[in-house]
Amino acid sequence: MKFALSILLTFIAIIALGQSKKQQIEELQTKLNRSQLNERSLEEDIKQLNDTLLKFENDKNLLENGISYLENLNSENEKKKNAYAALLNKIQEESDSYAAQLNKIQEESASYAAQLYTIQEELKSKKDSIKYLLLELNSITSDNLDSEINNPKSKLNPNDFLNNYVVNRKPLNNNTFSFQLVKVLTYRDEVYNRNYEAPSIIDADNFYFQYIPEGKNINKVTEQALISQKPISFFGSLMPQVEVLKNKLVTIKYNDGSEESLLYNFKSEKNSLNENLRITLASEEVNNSYNDNEGDITWEICQINGEHYISLTYYQLQRLKVPLDDELEKVNYVSNDVTYQKSCYLSDLPYAYYKDDINITVEKIWLTQKKNRFVEKDTKINPNKCRYLFKLI
Repeated sequence: MKFALSILLTFIAIIALGQSKKQQIEELQTKLNRSQLNERSLEEDIKQLNDTLLKFENDKNLLENGISYLENLNSENEKKKNAYAALLNKIQEESDSYAAQLNKIQEESASYAAQLYTIQEELKSKKDSIKYLLLELNSITSDNLDSEINNPKSKLNPNDFLNNYVVNRKPLNNNTFSFQLVKVLTYRDEVYNRNYEAPSIIDADNFYFQYIPEGKNINKVTEQALISQKPISFFGSLMPQVEVLKNKLVTIKYNDGSEESLLYNFKSEKNSLNENLRITLASEEVNNSYNDNEGDITWEICQINGEHYISLTYYQLQRLKVPLDDELEKVNYVSNDVTYQKSCYLSDLPYAYYKDDINITVEKIWLTQKKNRFVEKDTKINPNKCRYLFKLI
């Protein structure tokens, strides 16, 4: 019985033990399965870590490359900075050199200006001396003028034709003359002496001319580029030449190349004050108009301090085809589509009423007085407010 019980217990123990092994196997299998799952999970984690590590490695390489590039760039920038610093230093040295040269030039210019001022003052002093001597001479000439008129053999300056001609009045035979402007009589009013105002008699060297040449296209030129300054002697080139043959026939050769023939006559009329002298040039053409003397030319001869001058007005100069103009703020022109003359303001240049027009300037000149102790700046003079006193050369 005991044996059977022992066997039974043993069997039961074996059965129990067999069941325990199975459970253990199952548990182990479960653990194995879990372990395999964990292994796969770990493999995925490892793979992700490897990917992350690879990305970090790539980022590291990029950063290292960037650092290397920046280091190289910084090195290049440093070289450029040094090069620019050297260039800037060179420019500064050249600037200092130029500044020193400019300072030297300015000092030399100031020295030249001082020398020029001294020369001008000396020249002015000599001019004043010459004027004083001329006044003395004119005074002597004026005192002896009556006796010289009655004495044809009296000798005057052989280079002053007009003075000698008035005194001696010898017939003109094959003589050729040109005009030299020496004095200007200026008035304030449009009409001479309308308010009984005495004129100012000014030497011509106190003036210069402003000049617009013929043939400039005003579509393409500015006022400053168009107008030029001309010395007072330039006026002589615009005046005609006069030829007198046998004290009778006069040929006027105008600046534009044309000519005019007239008859010469010298007239003298005495009054209670002085002797009125004038040269009359009569047109040879028959004139059927109401004014039979419409084409004639009359030149008054005036006397100032013993000197004789041909006195011409603005309109008398226009008769001699001198391009004086009293519209001082305008330029005259002709267009390609018309033949008549038009004008526009100088301040409007360059100018074209229609963009396809070609507008060509007409020659024009006007007088400008230089600034002096009475006039603060150069001043345009309206030509119809003046008389122009000429010598015949």
